[in-house]
Amino acid sequence: MATRAPAAWETRRPLLPELALISATIAYGSTFKLVQNALVDVTPVGYMLLRFGVAAIVLAPFALRNHMVASASASPSGSDLVIPVAAAPEGCGSLLRAGIVFGVIGWVGYWFQNTGLQHTTTSDSAFITGLFVVFTPVIETVARRRLPARLVIAAVAMAAAG
Repeated sequence: MATRAPAAWETRRPLLPELALISATIAYGSTFKLVQNALVDVTPVGYMLLRFGVAAIVLAPFALRNHMVASASASPSGSDLVIPVAAAPEGCGSLLRAGIVFGVIGWVGYWFQNTGLQHTTTSDSAFITGLFVVFTPVIETVARRRLPARLVIAAVAMAAAG
């Protein structure tokens, strides 16, 4: 006899995913006004250099360590779990290339968004940025040359309607 999955309200943590999503949305939305206020005293490029420079300095050791461990576990011998520090620069080419490609894409996107925040209202900027919810399935439809699922179409329609 098959057992049914419990409904959301019957679980130990009802509505926790929904509350997490709402909290993330509030946190994300509040950053638009904070960034706009910061851009009064600094240029968009200066703000991004400070923001992402600090992040890069803090996260670089973790990224390098994870990359070295992953490279070691993918090696043919599989005998060493950690690459020695002296070998790190050789094995970091793919990590560096990926970082540069995604960094440039992210940099351009944030530059456009921060420059836009200097010239428009916070709500307009947040609305335009939020359009990715509508445009992502549209771009996927064009790229894959097939219609998305009905549920995706309904979600896009609801997001577009507001």
